[in-house]
Amino acid sequence: MSAPDHPAVLGTYQVVRLLADRPIGRTLLGTDTTGRAVVLTLVHPAVAAGVGFRERFTAQARAAAAAPLWFVAAVVDVDAAADPPWRAEVHVAGSTLQQFVDERGPLGEAGTAALAERLAAGLAAVHAGGFAHGDLTPSTIVLAEEGPRLVGFGLTRAAGPGYGTPGYVAPELTGAGGGAAAAFGGGSAGGAADVFALGAVLAFAATGHPPFAAEPTADPRRRAPGSGPELTGLAEPVRSAVLACLRENPAERPTAGQVVAMLATPAEAPTTKLRRGAAGPRTLIGMPDPYAGYGAAASRRVAAGPPTRAGMPPARPRRSSRGRLVALLAVVAVLLVGGVVGAIALTSRSGGGVRTTAPSASAVAAPTAAPATGSVDPGTGLTLVDVAPFGADGPRFTTPSRNISCQLTDTSPTGDGDARCDVAQTTWPLPPKPADCAGAWGGGASVSGAERAQLTCASDTVADPGLRVLEYRQAVSYGGVVCDSQETGVRCVNRATGHGFRVARASYDLF
Repeated sequence: MSAPDHPAVLGTYQVVRLLADRPIGRTLLGTDTTGRAVVLTLVHPAVAAGVGFRERFTAQARAAAAAPLWFVAAVVDVDAAADPPWRAEVHVAGSTLQQFVDERGPLGEAGTAALAERLAAGLAAVHAGGFAHGDLTPSTIVLAEEGPRLVGFGLTRAAGPGYGTPGYVAPELTGAGGGAAAAFGGGSAGGAADVFALGAVLAFAATGHPPFAAEPTADPRRRAPGSGPELTGLAEPVRSAVLACLRENPAERPTAGQVVAMLATPAEAPTTKLRRGAAGPRTLIGMPDPYAGYGAAASRRVAAGPPTRAGMPPARPRRSSRGRLVALLAVVAVLLVGGVVGAIALTSRSGGGVRTTAPSASAVAAPTAAPATGSVDPGTGLTLVDVAPFGADGPRFTTPSRNISCQLTDTSPTGDGDARCDVAQTTWPLPPKPADCAGAWGGGASVSGAERAQLTCASDTVADPGLRVLEYRQAVSYGGVVCDSQETGVRCVNRATGHGFRVARASYDLF
């Protein structure tokens, strides 16, 4: 038996097995020093040899680290100086959209509509931060328990032209877009290309194949006159939104925020042209608690059996009920559309030394001074509420589900406060218990001062029946730390350092 064609160790990560070998590089399942699963991308030497690749690779890793954590798998480490370069991102459990459709068939009307709302809202948040994914395909969308999330952020943009996925590449990126692509360059072009890919992904979700699957290329200039995308199975308003996304000229496509608005209102005529930037993104609220008995819809799913690791019921015959089940997966997540930007410090390496650096100022949307109470917090996009009712000295709160309880403290003269959240019921896998931990291990997370967040080892609990509820879509700020309550969990971030955590019943992120 031959040795595997990949190293056993990358940096501080143990390689478990090969996941896939793609044009950009090999993706590997690995574990960090705590035993937590990560996805490692080991770049192919030929790709790494490209002019400017390592600089783009680092820039895209930082962009992925700063993208909204509720939608994008965060990059937690990168070594652009290695030979070959590699990066690590949080492992998101679940089936990809490609795997799900291959196994069970198209999503159906309800499932496609719910997926469309989630993806459009997520892209609006990504683009609002000045970023773009660059390779939105059914294989880079994971149907996670808390809702679809994007993986592989920025890898194709780092690799450069020619590495996109056929069927999902915007025409301006194929080299055939000519003047339209040149006139709409820069960062905006990345957003427009993502929108084109969004249209193609939704067509795949509804039909089981890309919209131009019968053609040798997705470039509209090379299709036969009068031919159009195959959109059988797409209903309004998703159909009109997809047609708008697939327009040849990137300047005529809607923004992701406009797609959100199109999905929430009666469909426009397919021939209507939208002026980019004419309408801002819109926030969709009123989503159910995703973990309370699997929401109010639990009574409609009794016959479906318990959810799998991907948050989906077991496979069933291909009938219309499948679309409703997929819709339930997608609607459990909060559809935030504001510029939600979370900052994660990446480890950069030069030679044999290791240097931890904070994100650049442009990547961190977090002021050092807390905004006035009642305003919208720029780091979360949520409303800050008065901290006094939660306790003026060391505020404490619980979530509406009462599964998560948190406390904020400020014992540092520099304003680097602390936050700790305990989760009463969890289903996440725990890394091995540290030898020096004498208390309960991994029942929550904490961030302290300027240190990176970590799982808790505690002999007490923050939970208390008398704690005041911090409602969903609200946030509190104290001691330089802001915590927000959402249907997908609680997130606490140190404004000055960008370090923090997100905890939910099914998962956690430490950054």
